[in-house]
Amino acid sequence: STVWRIASELRIDSKGLAATYTGKQCLFWAGGKIGKNCAAQGNILVSDTVVTNMVRAFENTPGELSDKLLAALLAGDSVGGDSRGRQSAAMYVVQKMPDSRYDRKIDIRVDDNPQPFVEITRIYKLAKSLAHLQTASSLREKGNLQGAVAEAQNAVDLNPKIPETYYDLACYQALSGQLDLAMQSITAAIQLGPNFKGMAAKDPDLEALRNRADFKALVK
Repeated sequence: STVWRIASELRIDSKGLAATYTGKQCLFWAGGKIGKNCAAQGNILVSDTVVTNMVRAFENTPGELSDKLLAALLAGDSVGGDSRGRQSAAMYVVQKMPDSRYDRKIDIRVDDNPQPFVEITRIYKLAKSLAHLQTASSLREKGNLQGAVAEAQNAVDLNPKIPETYYDLACYQALSGQLDLAMQSITAAIQLGPNFKGMAAKDPDLEALRNRADFKALVK
């Protein structure tokens, strides 16, 4: 049919087996490449190096599936990507999550931006930081303060410009008796987000800091 002559498609099954298809009337360069547990496909690309680089990046990047997908997007863009230029980028990852109503683990997109891959990287780091904070909150509710501290620290390390990450870390540190570290974290949170000062002054999670002179001066 005409539809399949101008179409391209890739599929990967639950065992990691992949297949790609490119119709004969797709515009140059069009095609795909299969790798280990992955496949890359595109139309109107600058050359086959786009999909080759994407597969290589996916295979060689450690971490979660989303880390690999982002690396593949950036690798394809680094050699030219779409021959028409840059405008949008998106990433969608689903995973069964018992503690959530939804199965969308990563669902981010940039629809119209002159540097979409720069912007999607920023949004991805934000999304992943907030995911660490959600995990930290779940661990705290289960009484695992050490795990909550570790997850909140991961959020800070991944995106050190978000005041929420430092604030939550300070709370878990204070609750676990790490008062000097908690003071450092809450100071960083308020420096990045002055509006957190009022909340910190009344937050019961920070009760262990309440009588410290440095804390009183910080929230004054």
